[in-house]
Parts: sequence; structure tokens; C-alpha cells
Amino acid sequence: MDYLELIIRDRFENFTVQAFQDSKEAWRELLRADPDFLIVDGVMAGLTGVDIVRRLVDRKATYPIILVSGYPPVQQSVQECLDEAPNISFLRKPFTSEELYGEICKHLATSDNPQQQGWNGEP
Repeated sequence: MDYLELIIRDRFENFTVQAFQDSKEAWRELLRADPDFLIVDGVMAGLTGVDIVRRLVDRKATYPIILVSGYPPVQQSVQECLDEAPNISFLRKPFTSEELYGEICKHLATSDNPQQQGWNGEP
């Protein structure tokens, strides 16, 4: 289990985490079904997180998306998507568990999806 999964499982008791090591496999799953929430790394082999976010913007995905990256050009290259879609945010690596928690809570507070209200605690 990786760092993100540990944070999410610890702080959000009703979340089910589905993690992918292969970006193309993740994209196939995104084509099959919309998640309630997506966290994607900006730099991955194959499809990058930026590629995935751009494709999701083209598909008009409305679920919350957090793009994480420690590579400065990633934020610049996806800035257009961030401006266009309020459901997308950027979190710069390295980040603390509290920063991730706050970013997730921010999305949940603005979400209309009752399934996404399965978090415990206050932002």
C-alpha cells in the first residue's frame, strides 16, 4: 500500500481505494466507469497525469480530480485545465498528509455527490 492509500484509508473511512501502477490500465478503467474521486500523478510512464486530466476535461468529467506533481512544468502545462474546470486542483509534491487531507476535504465540501461525504472530521 502506498503513501496516498495510507492517508486516505486513515482519514476517510467510507472511501474505497482503487490504485493503478499502469496509467493505461487506469485510463481503461476511467473509460469503463467514473470514480467518485480521482487522484493522479502528473508524471507517469505511458499516459501522463496531464494527458489523463486533459482527456477527462474533453469528456467533461465532473468528479473531483487532484493532480499531484513535484515537476514544475506539469502545473504550467495543465493550468488551462485548472482554469476551465473547477473540479480539478493541483497539489505540489512533496506534500504533507494534512495538505492532501485539506485538498480532498475542499473538494468534498463543494461536491454535490452524497457518496463523497464519507469522510470523518473537519477540514
